[in-house]
Amino acid sequence: MSGSMTKDLRSFVAFVLCAASALAHAQSNWIWANPSPQGNTLRGATWHVGQFVAVGENGTILTSSDGSDWTIRTSNTTKTLASVVWHDSQFVAAGEDGTVLTSADGVAWTKRSSGTNAFLNGLAENSAGLVAVADDGAILTSIDAVTWTARNSTATDNLHAVAWNGSLFVAVGGSPDDFTSATVLTSPDGATWTPRDPVSARCLFALVWNGAQWMAVGGSGAQLTSADGLTWKLGNTGSGVAQRGLWWNGATFIAVGQFGTILTSADGDMWADRSSVAVTGGHDLFGIAGDGSQSVVVGAKGTLLGSTAIDASSWTRRSSAIANASPSDIVWDGSQFVVADFNRGLLISPDGIGWSVRSGPNFPISIAWTGTQFALTTELGEVWTSPDAMTWTNRSALLFPYNAVAGNSTTIVAVGGRDTFAMFIATSEDGGSTWKDHSLMTTTDRLQAIVWNGSQFVSVGSHGRIMTSPDGTTWAPRNSGTAAFLSGIAWDGHQFVVVGDTAFLTSPDAATWTAHAWGALPAAAAIAWNGHAFVAVGDHGAILSSTDGVGWDQVPALTNHPLSAVTGSGGPVGRFVATGDFGDLLYSNDDVFVDSFEAVAGKRPSLRVVALPGNR
Repeated sequence: MSGSMTKDLRSFVAFVLCAASALAHAQSNWIWANPSPQGNTLRGATWHVGQFVAVGENGTILTSSDGSDWTIRTSNTTKTLASVVWHDSQFVAAGEDGTVLTSADGVAWTKRSSGTNAFLNGLAENSAGLVAVADDGAILTSIDAVTWTARNSTATDNLHAVAWNGSLFVAVGGSPDDFTSATVLTSPDGATWTPRDPVSARCLFALVWNGAQWMAVGGSGAQLTSADGLTWKLGNTGSGVAQRGLWWNGATFIAVGQFGTILTSADGDMWADRSSVAVTGGHDLFGIAGDGSQSVVVGAKGTLLGSTAIDASSWTRRSSAIANASPSDIVWDGSQFVVADFNRGLLISPDGIGWSVRSGPNFPISIAWTGTQFALTTELGEVWTSPDAMTWTNRSALLFPYNAVAGNSTTIVAVGGRDTFAMFIATSEDGGSTWKDHSLMTTTDRLQAIVWNGSQFVSVGSHGRIMTSPDGTTWAPRNSGTAAFLSGIAWDGHQFVVVGDTAFLTSPDAATWTAHAWGALPAAAAIAWNGHAFVAVGDHGAILSSTDGVGWDQVPALTNHPLSAVTGSGGPVGRFVATGDFGDLLYSNDDVFVDSFEAVAGKRPSLRVVALPGNR
């Protein structure tokens, strides 16, 4: 071998290693497509000198300079954040397991030790320091949010909110089990606390001082008012539901709560209902803040609302979401992503970023692309097909509880079961026109997923069940070596990879399987291969990536919601899209561009693999 050829070969090997490294780290950057800007529940908000900050579940932190456009910030925690305030030149956020974070700008956050594992529900501050109230009556104080001191509240009920009026701290809460009773505490300094008579109010979740009186709201429309924080008057907002957040904008009390309820009152006696399902989506609302010219409300599924009206009579949605979306499954057909959505029918996207709703069969639960048409199963036991995801035909298949479907140019196989009396298999060898029953009636196992790899169908399910068939008609059981619930399967051209609740499996031929323990990794429920890498998704927002199906890397979770389906678009640009149970649509934004390997006599071998930077 000549020196030139040796040099070329070494260069090529080095390049392949770099390419493999690029692929190994690809698919690590994920972004919310729906809801937008994100879908985690937001619990609290504040404003200080030109910036709103909102916090919530899974360590979510958002910032906005105008209350309209929001940016996701990195918190480096997955704990729920329930409250945020500005104190002594910094933002302070607190929440689950005693989590406390601080930030000078709302962008970069530092974790602090609170010395407690209690859930910190509320924060308040004055010039002398901070007060945090928590479950089980816990109260902490701090001068700088770095060093915290536990205080004796004398209460055992959960404390949900605390506020300062210039001379007095007031904390409110209630019974943790049934929310039927309230707790009110006062303190001149945050250190020494005195219980006050809550006059038979139900559990209280929020309070505010308007310059003349205290106002507290809570469960079943409960309301308490007080001029001094010592003696309280019982009232009711008339909503009949829990109010979780409360704000005084200088002229109007604004209370927000369950089912998107928004109430306003100028005096705290007469309340007006400003709720609008069209704006709120009916989602629970938890927090509210204002900057003097507008009010911002935060809530479930990433809800963000804004109002510039002094009486808060009209509201605008600042977040966006596909209403009532509930994705069941997703597929890529070579030109578009198609989601089978249990509530909406179909969701369509050319790129995994922008989505549109399209009518389709009712209650779909699985979808596949056979190479010539879509095949879809429904909760009603139907099988439908479509060449374009627009015009659908009910194929009058046997009415079984199908969980998954796969196919090729001529054969469609639908599989299912409910762990009852049979493992259902229905096959059509003419593209869906006629069907035959190949169910196994002597087992209580179910089949949960199926794939066609070009030469055989492979289906997996409960209790480690694996079945294979060359034609969809003749089926053979395979020994998986595990009793795991197997719920996802993918083929990369060389091997099958199956994911389950306690193990994942690999096989070159679907006949002989190797079981692998997840170890410290979270279990996955679904898996996809896009020509360059595997991605698996599961509970608590788990996303795993692998180039070989054996070694897996965990991607930082965007959410703690369960993810139930994933698919990948093939070359030249590979992208994954994952779907979740709460309408969540996530896409990978470090796309991988891959040119095929070329080996031509007399020419230098070529392989180009580039991890494209996130650009959307």
